[in-house]
Amino acid sequence: MDALEGTVVHGDGYARTIGFPTANLEDISGSLPDKGLYLVHTELDGVGYWGGLLVEEKVELHLIKFDGDLYGVRLSIDVLKKIKDIDDVNRDNHLEDLKIGLKMIDELKSSF
Repeated sequence: MDALEGTVVHGDGYARTIGFPTANLEDISGSLPDKGLYLVHTELDGVGYWGGLLVEEKVELHLIKFDGDLYGVRLSIDVLKKIKDIDDVNRDNHLEDLKIGLKMIDELKSSF
């Protein structure tokens, strides 16, 4: 697919309240894909991370097995594959979609 860059900013904190923190991205450059959930890969301090990118009104990233503070960090993200379309009606379903999609990512990432 493509790559994009974005800066991590503070969101409304909703995802964190349900135990599923995401990094909200703004100032995005590169080719933003259509709405949906995508398999992505990025590097931080020389360590590679797999994750899910949720593209809707906002762009949210969840990195698998990452625990840290990304606020203000500019990330370069490789968008590898669309996992699924998202429900345009209910925002609560978007995060549920992300959780389901991350299970699929474990199976897909070995093919990249």
